Parts: sequence; C-alpha cells; structure tokens
Amino acid sequence: MRKKRKSRIEEQNQVAFVTWFRLQYPQYKKLITIASFGENIGEKRMARLKQMGLTAGFPDIVIQVARFYRE
Repeated sequence: MRKKRKSRIEEQNQVAFVTWFRLQYPQYKKLITIASFGENIGEKRMARLKQMGLTAGFPDIVIQVARFYRE
C-alpha cells in the first residue's frame, strides 16, 4: 500500500509541475516530456526497452531546449 501512496503523490507533483511549466513557458510547452518507465509494464516489454537503450537513473521529466551562444 505504501508504494502506491508514494507513487500517487509523485504523480500529483509531476502533473502540477508540468501544468505550471506549460503556463509559465508557453513557448516550450511541447518540449517537456516524461519517461514513463516507472510503471509496471511487464518483463518482456522492459527487456525490449532495455535493448532499445533504457538506462536506470534517467530523469522522470525532461525539458529539451537547445542553447546557442554567440561570441
């Protein structure tokens, strides 16, 4: 039971953050994404994802914004 409760709190926090981010930075709203590999997806699917490059420790939320510097 405890794991479900923690997972639910994390889910609510992520929803709140993504909602805030999309309102705060509308120009980047399509650049925020999640890695939903924390869910129970079964052994075969997990093995396939690992073959495709899934690694432990990857962030739950990723914002992919390129920065260009001029000198």
